[in-house]
Amino acid sequence: MTNTKASLAYGDFKLDLEGPEDFVTAQLAEWRAQMPLRGIGLKIGADADKQSANDRIDGEGTAPAEKKQRKVVKTGGPSCGSRIRTLIEESFFTTPKTAGQIGDRLREKATPYERKNIAAAVIHTVQAGQLRRVKADGVWTYVNP
Repeated sequence: MTNTKASLAYGDFKLDLEGPEDFVTAQLAEWRAQMPLRGIGLKIGADADKQSANDRIDGEGTAPAEKKQRKVVKTGGPSCGSRIRTLIEESFFTTPKTAGQIGDRLREKATPYERKNIAAAVIHTVQAGQLRRVKADGVWTYVNP
């Protein structure tokens, strides 16, 4: 009688079986009934100790489909950063401006952004050397370099 090997992996748990084929098959069926199959690595036969990513079973015992890349669709116009760079070109930052004043100016131009987006975009322009950050009366202001 020929022995069959099976190796079952689930997270940190690993089960190695060896014995007659009907015994191994019955044990695997019992374990499968008690565990969800997603993410279980299963290898049966002579190469039971060698498991690759292709040996993972998913749901019905088929190889999992590769994850599809999500397509990012840009729905709006120019980014907040590009709008701030436009304000730089329009000489808006000749005098120091607070993040609130920048937001107000963008709203005047019918391009409102959340405060967190404005703050991130302004920081990026400071890091790029397009604006300078100065603390005045405990509040950060932004001005042309």
